[in-house]
Amino acid sequence: MPDCIIKPLKLRDARAVADLLRCSSRTYTRFFHPFPFDEKSITQVLERAGEDQFFGLFVTQGNRNELVGFSMLRGFNEGYTIPMYGVFVSEKHAGLGLARCSLQHAETFCRLNKIPELKLKVHPNNARAKALYEACGFEIVGEDQANANFVLRKKLEPKSRQNRTKRSKH
Repeated sequence: MPDCIIKPLKLRDARAVADLLRCSSRTYTRFFHPFPFDEKSITQVLERAGEDQFFGLFVTQGNRNELVGFSMLRGFNEGYTIPMYGVFVSEKHAGLGLARCSLQHAETFCRLNKIPELKLKVHPNNARAKALYEACGFEIVGEDQANANFVLRKKLEPKSRQNRTKRSKH
């Protein structure tokens, strides 16, 4: 049975990322433009990752690992303490919960590293993504004047000890 794993992207994954993006329709990628989609540009992004984080979403079956998406936590290299999250999931695998899984992974990464909040940008016409982010607790806090995207933020409060030890009543 297929499974999904999330792991850091390596330089050797640049071609797979480029292929993933290149095989997607322009309509599907119209709201996603963090960097050029060619292998050389993606290799350069991964080479310069530094403190920024890039994760691959892989569907595994047997010995086969297929890259079906990726996520990013960027801004650390520029000195920001609050990262900007981004995610891309292939058209073929859209609607399966991979973006939500990636977002949960990003939140966990931030909590483990004592990062108190997470930010992201979403185009106002990207209703599906906007709905996901708002359902996950993100709030609109502004607009990026450069591209008219909404800027959303979520505070990542650690769960209180009381909530962790609270038992449900049956």
